[in-house]
Formats: sequence, structure tokens, C-alpha cells
Amino acid sequence: MSKISLSEEQSEILKNVCEAVYTMDIAWRSFLYFFGSSQERARFLSETSPAVSVLLGNLLWDATLTRIRALTDQPKRRGNTNLSVGCLVDFCEPNDRKAYQSKFEMLQRNCEGSRRFASKHIAHFDLRTKLDPTTVTITRGQTTDAIDGIWAFLFSFHADVLDTHICRDVVRPLPDERGFLELLYLGKQSQAARLEEFKQRFLAHKDFNSALPGPRDDLPDWLRSNVDQNAD
Repeated sequence: MSKISLSEEQSEILKNVCEAVYTMDIAWRSFLYFFGSSQERARFLSETSPAVSVLLGNLLWDATLTRIRALTDQPKRRGNTNLSVGCLVDFCEPNDRKAYQSKFEMLQRNCEGSRRFASKHIAHFDLRTKLDPTTVTITRGQTTDAIDGIWAFLFSFHADVLDTHICRDVVRPLPDERGFLELLYLGKQSQAARLEEFKQRFLAHKDFNSALPGPRDDLPDWLRSNVDQNAD
């Protein structure tokens, strides 16, 4: 294939596409780390807070599927231009454009399960699907395959069209998912000791004119306070 040099505008579009792909990949890796690669991790999160565990899992998976849908949208629709990997097809030389258009159409077909789930369950609340959720389902394997397909398209475009390579693994700031779980685990381990210390303070309390000590008295206000519904 012919190698090209991108214009400033094309370079900016490619940068935004790559950033969106990396964001999708990080969300899915986080999901798999917490819920898809270790029963012990998933169980620990569920035991720590069942509601937050379910919320976190749903948010990460939904965010991933939403990105898959957006990144495989038609680049032009109803007069609007969508930031999808399909935009890169127009960057190819005219003789190579047909081949990459075919690659993009195949990618869309391979991502159809993820795209349909995102459309019916997330982007829109399709009534028939909500009444019978089993009509449109998705698996972790299908989601991973869709992500791998998007990466394969991006790798191929860089190698064939730009004569360069990109790296899927990025250096991420710490603490990452592992650091988060470590802090959560160590905090839970120290909770028993804190509870025992509170019992001793409670039993030693002799001033009946003052308020009884509480188990969260030594916590900062931001940790003890409820959600401010009027916050900007």
C-alpha cells in the first residue's frame, strides 16, 4: 500500500481516535481485572459493598460497549461526521481506499453483537428488549473480540498506511486497579482492630454529661458526610 503523510487536521483526528480506543481498552482491562480474571477479587469487592460492586461492574462494561459502538459507527451520517475508526478510510490513497473500506465493514459486522447490545440496552431503552432482556445479550468473550478487532484495524492502518507502529500497552499512573484493591484490602483488615479500639473507648466512657463516642468519630468529615444533592 502507498504510504502517506497526514495533514494537521488528519493528525488531530487520528490522535482523537487513538485516545478513544485507549480509553475503551483501559475500561475493559479494569473490568476484567476486577470481575473477569479472579473469583477471589470479584468476591472481595462484592463482600466489601455488594451495591457498589454491581454498579462498578455495570459502569465499566457499559462504558466499554458504548465506546465500541461509537468507534465503529459510520463516519458520516445525516450530514454529521462521527469520530470513528471509519474516518481513517478517507486518509488512504484512492487506490487503497476500497481495501480499507472493506476492512471497516468487516469490523462492523464482527462488532455487531456489541453494537446491538449498546443500542438496545444503553443508548436507547428499547421497550421489547427491556421486557425480555434475553432477546439481546452479550458475553465477555464477544466484547473482548470486538476490542481486539478495533485494535487490529488500528494496527493495520498504522503499518500499511503510515509505515509506523503503535503500542497497545501504555504506562499508567499509580495506583492502578491493583493499588486500589490493595488499599481496600488493607483497610478492611484494619477495620477489626479499629472496632476493637472503639469498644474499649466506649466501655471506658464515664462522663455521662457528654455524648457517647461513635465508631466513626475519628474519620474526616468528607468521609462521614452524605451526598450533597444540591452540589454543583
